Amino acid sequence: PANDILHIAAEEVISEVQILDPLGRILHKESPLSASSAILMERFPGGIYLVQVSLQQGGQRVYRAVKD
Repeated sequence: PANDILHIAAEEVISEVQILDPLGRILHKESPLSASSAILMERFPGGIYLVQVSLQQGGQRVYRAVKD
């Protein structure tokens, strides 16, 4: 669970991170262009979110994040 900050780390450069609600709507989008990112979760209400991480070398992963 994340309260204030969601930390994302990868072994490759992250080209884009999207936070989506359960209906697939994009709530936040950023392009960190580094191997890590920290997203402030304070503005989002408690619930379940999808975190879509795209890597610069190709490939994409989707994770579930829970905010208390």
